[in-house]
Amino acid sequence: MKRLVLFCCALVLCVSCVPAASAQMGMDLFKKPSIMKAFNPVVGKGALYETTAKRDSSKKELELSVTAKEAVDGKEAFWMQFYSQDSKGQNVTG
Repeated sequence: MKRLVLFCCALVLCVSCVPAASAQMGMDLFKKPSIMKAFNPVVGKGALYETTAKRDSSKKELELSVTAKEAVDGKEAFWMQFYSQDSKGQNVTG
């Protein structure tokens, strides 16, 4: 009987804390982030990134370019080109 009372008290405590815990989140976990705040593509522009691995000091390059723009279902869409090369000069896809 004592275990049943303790279990019921614990259950009531857990259920009463659920609304307070969800209010602390401050965001919708299933809402998609708005990439347009950070991504402002311009046709003909791009960027080149170089990374260096710690273990063997090998370098890799990644080039991103915006190649074209078109309208799809009334919204702007962009064609992008990705090019990657490792320290040996070999093309890498992935």
